[in-house]
Amino acid sequence: MLWAINRRGVPEEEIAALLPDCELALQDWPPLTQGGIKGRIGRSGWYRQLQRGRSLFSPTPAAIDKIYHPNLKLSLQKLLAERRFDLTHVNQIMVWQYLPQPADVPVILCKDNVWADLAEVEAEAAAGILSRRIKQLDADRMRRYETAAVASSDHCVVVSKADAVLVRQLAPAAPMSVIPNGVDIDYFRPSPETAERPHLVFTGAMGWPPNADAMLYFGREILPCIQSRFPEVQLFIVGLHPPEAVKALGQQPHVHVTGFVADVRPYMADASVYIVPLRSGSGTRLKILEALAMGKAVVSTRVGAEGLDVVDGRHLLLADEPEEFAAAVCDLLQDPTRRQALGQAGRALVEADYDWKAIAADLDRVYHQVVQPKGEVSLHPQMTI
Repeated sequence: MLWAINRRGVPEEEIAALLPDCELALQDWPPLTQGGIKGRIGRSGWYRQLQRGRSLFSPTPAAIDKIYHPNLKLSLQKLLAERRFDLTHVNQIMVWQYLPQPADVPVILCKDNVWADLAEVEAEAAAGILSRRIKQLDADRMRRYETAAVASSDHCVVVSKADAVLVRQLAPAAPMSVIPNGVDIDYFRPSPETAERPHLVFTGAMGWPPNADAMLYFGREILPCIQSRFPEVQLFIVGLHPPEAVKALGQQPHVHVTGFVADVRPYMADASVYIVPLRSGSGTRLKILEALAMGKAVVSTRVGAEGLDVVDGRHLLLADEPEEFAAAVCDLLQDPTRRQALGQAGRALVEADYDWKAIAADLDRVYHQVVQPKGEVSLHPQMTI
């Protein structure tokens, strides 16, 4: 059974079509779906500011507190009390707050980011002493919350060895496995470039601060260098909830900010070069795996490619400084043979190491290990930290 918070209001029949063998218990997110006066208040700017102020005095970190609702907690705990389950798979620490403590069945916590580390980075980057102090207090709350979530779980799954080191600092004794992010290699398949002019593409939820920062950094510090050599280059920023600063980039010539799109593949198919100019974040980047699966030439920062077993110059190009990043993109724009070679190597890597089918089998072994710890099923040695 899937119990999930449907924050985007996706029609249930669409989710059911993707998961035909799974019973669904989808939960509407009240601030986004509620109608009438209460709904308008919940969506208003001043109410959101009030909620942010209230979160300063909450023992719960702001990122967790903002998606808490007592009805959701009642819903999940009622479900767990009425039904018999062998295992609870918690995807992300945001949902951990809804579980009864202690849990009645084994809990696997899966994490594709280390939120305490992200909060620390955000605090260090804050402008002004007061803002930095407020964000540091919230980072401290996140560290306590995340530590409790990891320590109380029966097993923790992270997506990279780098993340495993960070999580181990939170809870040294927690049983842990590294299972990388994966991609549906049948859904994301190579396709020839169809755009007539050179295209640069970035995809990702733009409400995620590292993604927004990456595009602002690229648009302000890297794109002008590329445009000096390729004036007609097109930049597509694809992803839902772009903040106003990112939307403003779309006012520049040849820059397109799409917002939400139902299918990112047509945009990626047009990409001459797929860019990942991330400067912060943890976990591994599904966006890179998707681009490699589609046979695209990728230029990324080292932070952007962190946690992936990629080789610079073989599967993609890595560059951290603005001039270096721009030069790498320009070199690929004028060399279609190199783009094709990188794309083919990237696709081969994904097929070998990041296919969902193989990753699902690894996760299934973790399930058996947790449910039947004394049984004959054991993890592959490389999976266990």
